[in-house]
Amino acid sequence: MATALALGSACAYAGDLANVKWVGEMSVDLVGGDTIRTVTLNNGNTVNAHANEGIVLNVGGVIANSKNSPFETQFTLGYKFNIVTSGEPVWYSIPLEVIEYYNADTLRTGLGLSYHMDSKLKIAGKTTDRFDNALGLVAIVGLIDRNASHGKLYSIDLRYTFIKYQPSNMTNASKIDGGSLGISISLRN
Repeated sequence: MATALALGSACAYAGDLANVKWVGEMSVDLVGGDTIRTVTLNNGNTVNAHANEGIVLNVGGVIANSKNSPFETQFTLGYKFNIVTSGEPVWYSIPLEVIEYYNADTLRTGLGLSYHMDSKLKIAGKTTDRFDNALGLVAIVGLIDRNASHGKLYSIDLRYTFIKYQPSNMTNASKIDGGSLGISISLRN
């Protein structure tokens, strides 16, 4: 339901699809939320699995709210995962985000919604924990390069996601904090 609302709002807001600029984004959430599990590896070392920690690859669009306005709306769909060695825990999720940005020269700030679907933790390729779809907030501040030589716009952002996950099939279980701090790099036409 939230997915349909977010996509519907983004499409309705677009008005003229010719004004949509495509965006690609890679984020690395270095600091994840609560520890879900502690895993002992084959070499005897232990690794903590944190909620919402990992790498996100996003694609989507950006719509200027009006000509010469510093405001724009970005909508993306992505895939979150970790790159790990054998046996380490991996967080997976499919985030859908709609973010309103304010651009001022080389600085941009953004605030929006982040809806995470199919969130789960896998250890050694097997799903150990599943979580209900979750809606959260994302806050972003970053630097943009409008003078890129190829007509593209680049940005480097610091982002924080405020989100809580409910373990699936455990309605009485406490929600798990998935708040995460990360860095993202985006490119758009």
